[in-house]
Amino acid sequence: MTAILMLLVALLEPFVFDGAAEDVDSQPASEPLRANWGGFGKQGNPVAEYFWAIDKKLKGGKVETVQPYTSVKLVTNAEARIELEPGKQYYVSVKAVLKSGFQEARANGIRIEKESGAPPAAASDRRA
Repeated sequence: MTAILMLLVALLEPFVFDGAAEDVDSQPASEPLRANWGGFGKQGNPVAEYFWAIDKKLKGGKVETVQPYTSVKLVTNAEARIELEPGKQYYVSVKAVLKSGFQEARANGIRIEKESGAPPAAASDRRA
């Protein structure tokens, strides 16, 4: 996705990207799981606090919560130094508590690789 399209997505709706900056499709198991987000809240209804969670997809489509929703105050990025299982898909979700109500968004997922020397693969679809 181009930078202009990423900006438009960010302006229109909340988003969550896997990775420290741009969205990535995969990462080595030896690296911390990182995510960043934006687009939450609107003028007159600002964000009061963000919470993020991590789920792992299991066989048969079942989902296991690896990290329950945890507050990061008003920070729009986070990393978790957790044991990541190679070959599994992980999903980051973010809840924003607003002055009135809340919003949620989920990343498109990140696959964990065994190799630690390969750079992260760029995501083809960055929308949550």
